[in-house]
Amino acid sequence: MEVSYTKMQTFMRCPLKYMFTYMPAKIPEKYRDVRETSPSFAMLEGTFFHECYVLAHKFYTLQEILDYIPEFLAKKSIEDDTYYFVHESKLVKLAKTIYPVCQQQVDLDRWKLLHVEKLFSKPISDRHSIMGFFDMVVRDEHGNNWIVENKFYNTNVDIIHHLLQVSVYMYARDTVDAEGVIVNRITKTNGAWSRYRTTEINENLFLKEVQQICDRMEELENGLSFPYRNSNPNCRWDCRKYDLCVIYEVDPWSY
Repeated sequence: MEVSYTKMQTFMRCPLKYMFTYMPAKIPEKYRDVRETSPSFAMLEGTFFHECYVLAHKFYTLQEILDYIPEFLAKKSIEDDTYYFVHESKLVKLAKTIYPVCQQQVDLDRWKLLHVEKLFSKPISDRHSIMGFFDMVVRDEHGNNWIVENKFYNTNVDIIHHLLQVSVYMYARDTVDAEGVIVNRITKTNGAWSRYRTTEINENLFLKEVQQICDRMEELENGLSFPYRNSNPNCRWDCRKYDLCVIYEVDPWSY
């Protein structure tokens, strides 16, 4: 079974969302035509900031990033969405706000960019393989390679919340001959984006916990556990399976 951190994150967030996303054959036929919920701007904001940061490291100009916005929206499958023009205008405003911050960070990093969205895959047990994409792989001024993970928040979140993801990357660091993981964090306070804070991590951390989550995901896919609904107040704005979830009648005897 091949597992990515995105799949793990979805499973930990809500097993029913995991089923909707990765086990479509389990969805009764009467629900299969329900469209995904239109993404809120909050769902797009962090991803767009993430991509702007990478594009800035590839020396894109502000105008080139603005020209990229329609392609970005198309990738999110909302080119025909009712809110397309609202999202587009907000992204234009966001790009003009964050581009100077990204550009300043590029000047501070002084890294040589080796890879963007670098695919990796590595066995974690006799039954599971971990795969995914590193945001960036860079080389510092001393000739050492590092995996870079970029995180953007509207509040100040400690790195402890992402140690499972960092653990996956640390386990796979030898696929790109990296020393460890650099986590770039930027937060939004009172409408303004703060400066980046960088954390370097070169420990293996929670690999055992990663393996345990893989085992639980396998149990769900093999019908040995139930995909319960783990709802919370954020579901409406941060889950594209929301419209399906609110009408879905869970039948525990079908699993």
